[in-house]
Amino acid sequence: MLEARFQSILKDDLKLAGAVVFNVHGSEFQSSGWPDLIVFHGKLVGGCCGLELKIQGGKERTNQVIKLRKLQDRKFRGFFLRLWNDGDLTFEVQRHSDKKPRQVLQVRGWLQMSGKKGCRERGHILLSAVEEAWESEFGIINPELTGK
Repeated sequence: MLEARFQSILKDDLKLAGAVVFNVHGSEFQSSGWPDLIVFHGKLVGGCCGLELKIQGGKERTNQVIKLRKLQDRKFRGFFLRLWNDGDLTFEVQRHSDKKPRQVLQVRGWLQMSGKKGCRERGHILLSAVEEAWESEFGIINPELTGK
């Protein structure tokens, strides 16, 4: 699957789950490295997150790593989101001490969920996984999702 198709599926699923999705298009008028998608939803602490999409074998560019690190340092939820050929998703971060992105959460079989209802479900699963991945890596939690 091409990254553009992955992005299209992801945007549709998130919109069905009630999110507003801003697609960042690189241009000469902005600095490079911004995540592909900025997702806004009330489930997310701070109301939004950034997702830099990659498919299996896709490489991170240095400017993407630097931008995501800067965002994460400021407590903004930002991840590399990788789709594997088997349909699994992984949330990855690359902290200052990491030589390459490191997986912090895996969602097995995400792409195999199908149908209009399944798409909404995939969107909700993704939104919850953003918070779970963030808590796993950075230890900051959204009490609305956990009841804590």
